[in-house]
Amino acid sequence: MIHLASRPKQNVTNYHPTKASGYNLPEAAYINPICGILGNEYYLAEDHTIDAPILGRFAIQDTPSPSYKMHWGSHGRKYSLQTGILEGLERYAWARTRSEQTTIFESYDHLDHDALHPAETGLYQPAFYQTNVKYFTEFSTNMPIHWIWGYSFRKAQPLLVPEQLVSPARHTEPRFVGATSSGCAIGGSVEEALLFGLFELVERDGLLLSWYTKTAPRRVNLWQCKDRQILHFLDRFEKSGYDLHLLDTRFDRTIPSVTAIASLRTFSSENMKIAVSVGGGASLNPAKAVLAALAEAGYWIGNVHVDDYLDQMRELALNPHKVISVMDHGLVYGLPESAPKTHFLSQNPQVCSFEEYATELLEQCPQTLDLREDLLYCIQSILAMGLDVIAVEIPGSEHERAGLKVCKVIVPGLLPIDFGGMNVRVLDLPRLRTAPRVAGYLERDFDPADYNRDPHPFS
Repeated sequence: MIHLASRPKQNVTNYHPTKASGYNLPEAAYINPICGILGNEYYLAEDHTIDAPILGRFAIQDTPSPSYKMHWGSHGRKYSLQTGILEGLERYAWARTRSEQTTIFESYDHLDHDALHPAETGLYQPAFYQTNVKYFTEFSTNMPIHWIWGYSFRKAQPLLVPEQLVSPARHTEPRFVGATSSGCAIGGSVEEALLFGLFELVERDGLLLSWYTKTAPRRVNLWQCKDRQILHFLDRFEKSGYDLHLLDTRFDRTIPSVTAIASLRTFSSENMKIAVSVGGGASLNPAKAVLAALAEAGYWIGNVHVDDYLDQMRELALNPHKVISVMDHGLVYGLPESAPKTHFLSQNPQVCSFEEYATELLEQCPQTLDLREDLLYCIQSILAMGLDVIAVEIPGSEHERAGLKVCKVIVPGLLPIDFGGMNVRVLDLPRLRTAPRVAGYLERDFDPADYNRDPHPFS
């Protein structure tokens, strides 16, 4: 059972009641070569032209890959290390869920409790399982798997959830989906973690709807905004040689989400920068959603030295089957010969000013000093779409010792992100067909047979 408590905020747009610097996060304890759970070192890109990202990684055990590495990082010059450690603890908890979680091992057909069927969250097509038998097994209701307890806000009761939808699959268990931490978030309370887990799912739903249906969402002109942080970002993109497009990717949702696309104006042997970089963001405050998307898009520009990846990028562009990792998705359209495949995203002639966009959204979103009210607004908006919000609290001594909570949010029906050129889980979800029509982009339902078969560019 999940109980949502009142969580006072300092102001209406403050969704992190405690700053990252307000937690006890000793760097030397988390990052060291002897017993650092977040790895033995980190890298701070202080010379980054757009932002100041921090990067780290650690190995996890008991997964299908014995050398599986978990990456963590953050953006922002002031608190990069603190927020990076927070993300590292979130990823660590996600990867280690089963070590401290009560599980049930049983087939779907023989469960004695209400349970989430994996098909509701999207599965691969039968042909995919047939050609990837070494790595994946098609789900069957008589196949015993591990289940953990979550909470359904639609049913207002506990619900069993396949463990594989929450954390990486055990190496001893048939794997029917790939592992992603999408929807997993950390915060000073369950309410904060759930809110940001939901934001991440909403952000990616908008990205993937645009990509798979080849929809060009409405654009937002950021140069007309008055937010100094946004204008500072735009200036850095401009000076780095990039045009920046911002897309309103809400479709039929009320929770604001945006996609930022940075396109290099000139590519040459003297100017070997990544040709396209994409980022997403979601928040009840439009400016915060935009800033998150800009930071994410800016990451690849300063961190990827194209000459180091040139052969790999050419191979990825020629053969989508070679796209396997998260990084591959960020590189696949990084050369001028492959970048045009992303151009459709920014071709909508409808453009609104940022002030118009923000005013429209702020009239709908709650103006409250209680984080619980923000979360309940988001949950109710998802329930109003006929979907469910399922919450799984992830226990863990490492983050709980620092006064933190980690939660995984699952919204069956929103488009789930996956990584791998052929790893597509969206084709049987009704939302792929209906959302572009409901949002006014199509006159009739989208035909899944026409989906965009190119690997998505989101990482």
